[in-house]
Amino acid sequence: MPLHLIPNARDRLIVAVGTDKFGNVVPTYDWSPHMTHATQPTFPAGRYGRRREPRRPRPWLTVLLAALTAVVLGVVGLRLYDVFGNDAHTPLLLSESERTDDHVSIRFEVRSRAGAGPAVCVVRARARDGLVVGVADVPVPAGERVRVDYTLLTSARAFVVDIPSCRSA
Repeated sequence: MPLHLIPNARDRLIVAVGTDKFGNVVPTYDWSPHMTHATQPTFPAGRYGRRREPRRPRPWLTVLLAALTAVVLGVVGLRLYDVFGNDAHTPLLLSESERTDDHVSIRFEVRSRAGAGPAVCVVRARARDGLVVGVADVPVPAGERVRVDYTLLTSARAFVVDIPSCRSA
């Protein structure tokens, strides 16, 4: 099929590339070649300052920043591990032997790292609605695995007993 170029009133060329199944010409549009094309802008001399030349990429700066970032993240990670992840004393609730309206008796074990001294563990009892009904700081002697029996006084019947933390004495 021959290619028909028909000038349009809006400075476009209609490039007819074919016909549809009814024999109608199917046009596609293209901008005419005499229209303005985008080029680099031209500014008056001295008005907008000096144009900079593109800089050479500096791969050594990228490597230096990546290494510095890795060192800083490593130091922050080690510090957070020392503060939050490196417990010298780890409590484990073993059993509960008696639960009444005014006290609860528990047995728990504290595992300590070698060289860790005595500890103080927080024992907490909560009622069914989540209110704290008893809290105590329980002293634990030094040792690698120490079992402690303790009776916690409560203001109401305890639903759950836990040991949220142990710290060095």
